[in-house]
Amino acid sequence: MSYSTTLPAAQAPTRRPTFNIKLGWRSRTVHGTGILSLLLLILTLTAEAKAEEFSYSTNNSGTITLQSYTGTNPVAAIPETITGLPVTEIAPYAFANKFSLTSVTIPDSVTSLGDSAFSACVGLTNVMIGRGLAHIGSRAFYFCGSLTILRLPNGVFSIGDNAFDSCSSLARFTIPDSVVKVGNFAFQGCQGLTDFTIGRNVSMIGTATFAECSRLSKITIPDSITNIGDYALGSCTNLTGIYFIGNAPSIGENVFFGATRATVYRLADQTGWSGMFGGLPTALWLRPRLLNPKFGDGKPAGFGFNIDWTNGMTVVVEAATDLASPLWIPVATNTFSTGSAAFTDPDSTHYPGRFYRLRSQ
Repeated sequence: MSYSTTLPAAQAPTRRPTFNIKLGWRSRTVHGTGILSLLLLILTLTAEAKAEEFSYSTNNSGTITLQSYTGTNPVAAIPETITGLPVTEIAPYAFANKFSLTSVTIPDSVTSLGDSAFSACVGLTNVMIGRGLAHIGSRAFYFCGSLTILRLPNGVFSIGDNAFDSCSSLARFTIPDSVVKVGNFAFQGCQGLTDFTIGRNVSMIGTATFAECSRLSKITIPDSITNIGDYALGSCTNLTGIYFIGNAPSIGENVFFGATRATVYRLADQTGWSGMFGGLPTALWLRPRLLNPKFGDGKPAGFGFNIDWTNGMTVVVEAATDLASPLWIPVATNTFSTGSAAFTDPDSTHYPGRFYRLRSQ
């Protein structure tokens, strides 16, 4: 048995396909062998288009500072790099007074927002902030009256004076545990705020930090707070409960001015408290208690327990499956009207083990 092979005749070289893409006034020609080259071209032109919506400067450290937004798109996406260098700073006033701006995305590369960076962007409703942000300058979002969605990443270190002053549409806000400094007047005039969480490493509430937050009905002060400045919660006319986890902090003048319906709640094992604080009456704050745990007897109802706590308080039940590296997931929220509430987790039967904790809202 024998084998033979026939060699093909010589052929002229095949010409590579050529793509010419135009994006706005830009165009680029690229030679390639398929769809991958086409996609790379589109991505390149898109990055160039984004960069040309901004004026910027190159720092000696090999990073980029955005100086101003020159585009007209109401939805602005800040590029992570320009000319191959990371964008790390938004300069003071870079987006100030851009009335038509409605949404901004800030990439992970940005670590600092300059003073008044987005001030008076009256149409801005949504800001998505990357994980690298560490500093928010003074008046960064001052008078952004339409802003409703903004979440700070756990990594922000400081919030400047008047940073969110007069953001009257913000309803919920959480200061992450990474923050150690919150400036004076930082949330003054946030008249839509109803739910506010202060991180556990903030040491001071400055002058008029929450002044004129007229819809705020309750706030919890972590045990890290040692000083509260003048008029800090002044004119919070809807405030009914101020809950202190730690010892009595030092306070300035007129801290609770106008909050005539409020009561200061304190824990029994903390010191420095008396019958009055800052002109308001104090009362003992009872922590939520778990009562009568029930295991469901193998029935679909699952594990449950009763919770005993103060009327008007809201408790969140969170669950996790691993205490070594827990991921706590909210599984129920309940506002107390009778002093107690029942909780049952029907999903508990789906896990070999599940752990629970309670927190106030």
